[in-house]
Amino acid sequence: MKVLKFLGFTVLTIVALYLIIAAVSSKDVVVERSTEMPYSPETVFNAVNDFNQYQEWNAWFKLDPNVEYAVSGDGKSIGDTWSWKSDNPNVGEGQMTHKEAVPGKSIINEMTFKGMDGTSSDVWIFEETENGGTAITWKAEMEAPFLMRPFFSTVMESGIGPLFEQSLTNLEAHIEATKWKGFEEGTEGPFEYISIAGHIPVEQMAEFFPKNIAALFAHLEKNNIEPAGAPMGIFYSWGDSTKLEVAIPVADEVKTTKTIKKGSIAEGKAVTYMHVGSHESSEATHYKMDEYIQKKGHEFAGPVVEIYFDNPEEVAEEELRTKIIYFIK
Repeated sequence: MKVLKFLGFTVLTIVALYLIIAAVSSKDVVVERSTEMPYSPETVFNAVNDFNQYQEWNAWFKLDPNVEYAVSGDGKSIGDTWSWKSDNPNVGEGQMTHKEAVPGKSIINEMTFKGMDGTSSDVWIFEETENGGTAITWKAEMEAPFLMRPFFSTVMESGIGPLFEQSLTNLEAHIEATKWKGFEEGTEGPFEYISIAGHIPVEQMAEFFPKNIAALFAHLEKNNIEPAGAPMGIFYSWGDSTKLEVAIPVADEVKTTKTIKKGSIAEGKAVTYMHVGSHESSEATHYKMDEYIQKKGHEFAGPVVEIYFDNPEEVAEEELRTKIIYFIK
């Protein structure tokens, strides 16, 4: 009887000690890995921020080649999701949602897993290095269940850490393989067009474009002239305010007005890229275009031209086609 009491007391003591350790252990668990890559922060950001590219570098995909996944939206915008389902218990079933993103700076995604309460955060931080590369910090932040707190951090570190490391290695190889896909060099122009010019704050761009494109089309219709091409944006300077023209190509003589002028761009050497997605998401493509021009040793001549092939009122924003043209010397 004394032995049983002693054993019972010992078990209770161990349980009590374990609960005390659990109570004083941190509930917050972070698994973190860092590395550097010889690419600009914008280039690395673009690869990580696009859910459509995850299967190319994320090590969890390698654990189960038959994993089922789906991407909502264009895979790059706030609120878009990446969902997966696998019979492999190390992959499981869950969903990641874009919550915050600062181009070239940081990304925060929210993750949920089937059969588990709560959420965890997938955090990326990008910092430019002195040589123009990127210092990357990748963190998984989660809350440990109370009874698992004494050992949860060790389990997560040993389980997730190596997959983080392999994913970062895969990511660098993926960026190198796809970095300049879609960029082309050749000649563009000449362009003859009518336009409405402006020098406006960035926040007025969304209103300026549709209003003035409509005015240009109305002017052509009034003069019984057919457009010779899709609407264009022509950019001369940018920053807090942008100097630009909204234009429509024409092949015939057109009367001008106080606000509608005729202009032209001569044929010249250029780098082009066909951007598919929302107009807002094209900012990342412009960063990459600038990097391409520098890496290839070209000199920017200007202007920058965007040709808008689709009407946003008729085509889903993730399918909008915009040809981006940078004239070079």
